[in-house]
Amino acid sequence: MTTQIQGLCVVSIMGYLGDNLCDGGVTQDAAAFYHMQLSGNVDMTQGVELQYMDDLVNHYFYTHNFGSFTNTIDQGYVVMTDMATSQSNVFHNVVIVGYKYNGYL
Repeated sequence: MTTQIQGLCVVSIMGYLGDNLCDGGVTQDAAAFYHMQLSGNVDMTQGVELQYMDDLVNHYFYTHNFGSFTNTIDQGYVVMTDMATSQSNVFHNVVIVGYKYNGYL
């Protein structure tokens, strides 16, 4: 996976998914550029604003309604989601590709 620069976790994950699940059809640079077009913001060090997330992701990927992590993964999909950090109102984007039977993702 490409090394992430500050604030680019969403587009880094999108590039990872593009390389590994979509035959290279999505790149980190393309996703970052599209985000800049959507938001009008060229400074991505603060990440992708939540108000642009759906438009950005749906521009490149087909998405499905989410039921549960295990059910979604059992159907052959991955889950792109945010997780809280130690900083208030700061989240980190990750992709979940599997789970263990003890409940760990």
